[in-house]
Amino acid sequence: MRRFFHAVLATTLCLVTAAHASAQTYPSKPIKLVVPYPPGGGSDSVGRLFAQRLSEKIGQPVIVENISGAGGSVGAALVAKAAPDGYTLLMGNTGPNAISPNLLKNVPYDVDKDFTPISVVASQPLFVLVNKTSPYKTFADLVAAGKQEPGKLNFSSSGTGGLSHLAGELISSTTGAKFVHVPYKGGAPAMLAILSGDVVFHTPSAIDGVQQVAGGKMRGLVVTSAKRWPATPDIPTVIEAGYPDLEINFWYALFAPANLPAPVREKLSATTRLVLDDPATKKAFDTLGSVATPTTSQELRALVQSDEKRYAKVIAASGVEKQ
Repeated sequence: MRRFFHAVLATTLCLVTAAHASAQTYPSKPIKLVVPYPPGGGSDSVGRLFAQRLSEKIGQPVIVENISGAGGSVGAALVAKAAPDGYTLLMGNTGPNAISPNLLKNVPYDVDKDFTPISVVASQPLFVLVNKTSPYKTFADLVAAGKQEPGKLNFSSSGTGGLSHLAGELISSTTGAKFVHVPYKGGAPAMLAILSGDVVFHTPSAIDGVQQVAGGKMRGLVVTSAKRWPATPDIPTVIEAGYPDLEINFWYALFAPANLPAPVREKLSATTRLVLDDPATKKAFDTLGSVATPTTSQELRALVQSDEKRYAKVIAASGVEKQ
């Protein structure tokens, strides 16, 4: 029995030593970065930019693999089930990591237990846009109208359960106004609905909001960030408008599978901060309408938990059934 115990102990020590040695030499081969959406979208652009810069800093190729489906949940699930060795990573975001667990019936992962958070990579606020010819010149005008005629004014979204939908619901619940949700199949038709006069407002991401305001056909009432957006310094923030609880940021973040060895996590965290602190990287993210936003692993975990709870309340209050 004693020999058996010693044999088991020796085997365990060998495995631990081997794992530690492997972590110390990480990375020794290419890294796969899963983007849980098709090529060409915002997540893909952010993922490919980050992969290129991470590869330069970490000394190994970082290969982007697009695995889409179920609002990002398919790709996220693949990473959750991968070996926790640092060679399969996820470019997650607010969708699969904070909204989907409250929106989908059978999410094949637990956002709190199945991932090792590394860092937020980039973030961007939303814009509240109306038609340039709209009678609502300020956010206060829009809110007042929504209170005076509850249920008469509407807003468009890129789809039920997406952030543009939940942002509109948050505007209703936070301001006390009542706006009606009209879902569309994508951001482009949701935006066109404003131009056609079918809806009153839409809440796109910063990159789309800036483009529409610059195009001269839409007016930005507020931006959902703590500070004014550099590209549109004349548009006030929700805080200036008197609604700090409407601060909303869509974030992209780096995750690994749970139980990632500490040395690997620390290497990824430190290298990610080097990438995001680089002035050239910051400028590159600016062109994507995002801000490079490095955080600690603990800060990212807290953000995920906070947003998951926040959107769970919004989804429940809006009456959206799990899909």
